[in-house]
Amino acid sequence: READTEKQIKSSLVLGEIVKKENIKAEEADVDAKIAELAEKMGKTAKDLKKTMNPNQREIIENNIITEKVIKLLKEKNNIK
Repeated sequence: READTEKQIKSSLVLGEIVKKENIKAEEADVDAKIAELAEKMGKTAKDLKKTMNPNQREIIENNIITEKVIKLLKEKNNIK
């Protein structure tokens, strides 16, 4: 629906601004840890999973890490547990 799309766009813009202002990044160690976690769930090694991943999959992982960091930051700044 149009209202949902508008809400999603606004949320994305706000998220992007927070990421820029707070200089939030998905560090290589964060990405490696998430890949290792996913690999374990799949019964693979991180090395094997990395070999089969395409750039889009890695970007999705990076975006998820960034989103998690923003949520954590917002919770900390607003004393939400």
